[in-house]
Amino acid sequence: MLAAMFNQQVSTRSLRKSFGKWRLIVAVVVGIVVLGITALPSAAQREATAVTGYANVFGGLQSDDPDAGFFFFDAAGNLHRQHLKAKGAFILTGDRIDVNATQTVWITGMKTSDGGGATSARVLVESAAGETLWQGNLHGHFDVHYLYGNVLLHGEGLYEGLTAKLEIWEECVYNTANCANPSEYLMKGTVYANPGG
Repeated sequence: MLAAMFNQQVSTRSLRKSFGKWRLIVAVVVGIVVLGITALPSAAQREATAVTGYANVFGGLQSDDPDAGFFFFDAAGNLHRQHLKAKGAFILTGDRIDVNATQTVWITGMKTSDGGGATSARVLVESAAGETLWQGNLHGHFDVHYLYGNVLLHGEGLYEGLTAKLEIWEECVYNTANCANPSEYLMKGTVYANPGG
């Protein structure tokens, strides 16, 4: 009888150990599944969306603003801009991307008298209600007075978590009466969600 009781205890312990192992295995599997499900949105968010756009600074220089910046011509006829503030339209379209807004740019750089030089700008894109949609920077150069460059923008509000990487180039689209200095730009590029995530 003692032997039977001993064997029953041994069998119960083995069963408990076996059950404990299964509980651990099940917990690990559940954890992996949960992590996989949690990771799915991030993987989906890494999708890239092709976009095209248009921008201008037809709103002109904001010379009355406290942060308007300034510009001057040096003795050689080169145009220097220092944090020069200007406004205009900003349009960007693509799959689930529909921006029709106003941009403010603060431009720093030099355009040489023969139409060369380099420039950079801070870019702020706002809705008609004044809500910030995108913020970022432009870096470019002039070729025969026309601007060519790249823009990096980070979304806010409706576009929170998105990043736009754009090529930009100056082109005479609507301002045909002044194609020597149209101050309007075409854009193309990609909007990324959670880049590098």
